[in-house]
Amino acid sequence: MLYVLYAIILITILAVQFKLHAKYQVNTYQAIVVNYILCIILSYTLVADLPEAGEIVRAEWFPFSVLLGLLFISGFNILAVTIDVIGMAMAAVFQKISMIIPVVLAIILFYEKTGIIKIAGIMLACIAILLTYEKSKNKVQQADHHLSLLQLLAPPLTFVIGGVIDYIFFYVKKVNLVRDDDMLFSGTSFGMAALFGSLGLLYLLASKKVRLNKQSMIAGILLGIPNVFSLYYVLKSLGVGIEGSVIFPLINIGVILVSTIVGISFFKEKLSIRKIWAIGIAVVSILLISFQI
Repeated sequence: MLYVLYAIILITILAVQFKLHAKYQVNTYQAIVVNYILCIILSYTLVADLPEAGEIVRAEWFPFSVLLGLLFISGFNILAVTIDVIGMAMAAVFQKISMIIPVVLAIILFYEKTGIIKIAGIMLACIAILLTYEKSKNKVQQADHHLSLLQLLAPPLTFVIGGVIDYIFFYVKKVNLVRDDDMLFSGTSFGMAALFGSLGLLYLLASKKVRLNKQSMIAGILLGIPNVFSLYYVLKSLGVGIEGSVIFPLINIGVILVSTIVGISFFKEKLSIRKIWAIGIAVVSILLISFQI
């Protein structure tokens, strides 16, 4: 269980860093690109027998790595916006409760067994999302009429992208394209994210819309280390014989609770009764969705 604790702490550290970017004038996009460049380097160093590039490209799972790379780079940027707009606690709810997407798709596409408990969990998850989003939306309307469309859509996009990413990981494992501990697949996905992100950054630099800055490069390195090792410890947890049906709910609930504590304690985030209900319902829904008959 120590590996689970490490994963929870590292995932929370990522959110804390996003929260600090504005304070230290970090360009979040630049930092995310550097983060993924470091991620692929660190991930491949953790692969015992690294195959040649041609073998990786020919792998059956490679197209899924390309898609994941695109989702990683876009999802990480949107998550940063979500944290900035609604805070760490609520962002964690949107990000982690997205597990209902792969659960629902697994039931529909793979005819996985379900029951009243799991259905109740899915319904509670929807209620938690509505509570969180409606409250955020009202706050935005009252406090700031000048938020961009991206800022308004960031929370639900965080939910959708997180769910699609989870489903892709579920699918490639379900059809036996990768193993639970396959760091090569994850590293290649990080590499695709680095590639897409670098192309976007080169365009921004060429059009003189941004300039590279030292603090963003440092922030990217600081993001990359916990990003890689959070996944590493998730895989290590699976490798010691604990089932994923236990690991993932523990991590999701842990991230929600720790992010809430950190947000309140260090960033003075305020939680209304409605938001507290949303967090509580989210935790219960994750437990119910993960219930195995």
